[in-house]
Amino acid sequence: MNNKKGSVIKEIRKIRGISQQRLGVLMGSQSMVSRIENNKTEPTDHTVLLLCDALNISFEEYFSAVFGKKNNLKTLTTVLSQYYQDNDRQKLDQLTQLLQSDTIKNPSDPFMRHYYLMSLSTLYHLDFLVASIDDQKELIDYFFNISYWQFYDLCLLANVVNMIHVERITPYISDILKQYATNNMPTASVETVSKILINALETSIIQKKMTLLDIY
Repeated sequence: MNNKKGSVIKEIRKIRGISQQRLGVLMGSQSMVSRIENNKTEPTDHTVLLLCDALNISFEEYFSAVFGKKNNLKTLTTVLSQYYQDNDRQKLDQLTQLLQSDTIKNPSDPFMRHYYLMSLSTLYHLDFLVASIDDQKELIDYFFNISYWQFYDLCLLANVVNMIHVERITPYISDILKQYATNNMPTASVETVSKILINALETSIIQKKMTLLDIY
């Protein structure tokens, strides 16, 4: 677990003047709050959102305090998905601007850059827009160098596929399907592979470039 998570939650709770017991009442379990604050348990994505509500902080504030590591990808994708489903442009704008700022502050951190592109892609998805040529090239160059698709790579593709011209990602989808067909992929990645295929199909229909048969 990222040790900053528990300490940040504890610090914000104290700043808000909320006792651990009170936060436990709001969350339904003081022992769970104690375990989180002492880094003995990892809060689920749903728990993170509940904590933000209980502490009266935005997810963006929480993100800014504790994000920046590769293993926080799942929380980001969950939040992006929720904002997209809610058609919440304001929150997506705020998160995208925050990530862009973090990218500028950490130019050598590829993960922060990818997080920004994923958030930007979610905004583009609302209006069926594609990325700039330079942003597309940056992503394609990254995917080109992947020989074994891992969870992080799959999540990145699933969340940016709609901002790339679909014919440019077809070879990578083929690679993923071959890896999947040989059972050379973690079970946890199967859901993400399905998301890639669904998003690629939607993108192909929107861009009017190819059919499902072309993907296979």
